[in-house]
Amino acid sequence: MKFCAECGHAVEHRIPPGDQLPRYVCPACGTIHYQNPKIVAGCVPEHEGRILLCRRAIEPRYGFWTIPAGFMENGETTQQAAQRESLEEACAQVEVGSLLAVVHVLHADQVHVMFRARLPVPQFAAGANANFLLNVGPMANGRIQPEFVTRLREVGQWVSKNGESIYGTRGGPVTPRPWGVTTRKGNRVYVHVLDPTDASLLLPPLPSAVRSAKLLNGGRAVDVKSGDFGVVLTIPQDAVDPIDTIIVLELGGK
Repeated sequence: MKFCAECGHAVEHRIPPGDQLPRYVCPACGTIHYQNPKIVAGCVPEHEGRILLCRRAIEPRYGFWTIPAGFMENGETTQQAAQRESLEEACAQVEVGSLLAVVHVLHADQVHVMFRARLPVPQFAAGANANFLLNVGPMANGRIQPEFVTRLREVGQWVSKNGESIYGTRGGPVTPRPWGVTTRKGNRVYVHVLDPTDASLLLPPLPSAVRSAKLLNGGRAVDVKSGDFGVVLTIPQDAVDPIDTIIVLELGGK
């Protein structure tokens, strides 16, 4: 810290009267700037014996696997922060449970508060620049549990049909919403409707005009209307997928 946040004067690093530790003190207005550890809240989401991990898509530690976690915001509890971070980083709606660990990260001036959490429905996505890992462990006899094999096959079948909307993409222009998420690859935006509540879906204004809209599976055209209010997509009701209805938007180049 170099300057006072109150008056802009250069600060001094010294021990104020009555204190025991060096602080940044403004000699002009007398303000003492205390710097305290930041709280990082997160959780370990579990579903049927497996845990959800995120692979970092930005620095620091780009490419490393981690649990969903991040800095607390003002006005929220540690549990609420852990729940929010899971939604932001992996689009996962979790139920935060008991305290798992408190870790003191002294070199970074941080305190990490981690909770156990339950993932009631295994819905998570790359819509917020997150990857995911299904952690499967064998039984004592070396075999994989039958229910794990079944779920992995289901995931594989889904990816074989819809992998275009996941692999090589980044988080889309629309941040995660209650109805789902978006991913993007070049001028193509994939709208993942996980929880449709109406035949029409309103998106906020997009970076450029929508040239076309169609279902990823089958290529059926989707009615699209654009205006200052944003973009309205009308999803054919007989084409709604109970897991994930994916609409492909082709945007005009900038």
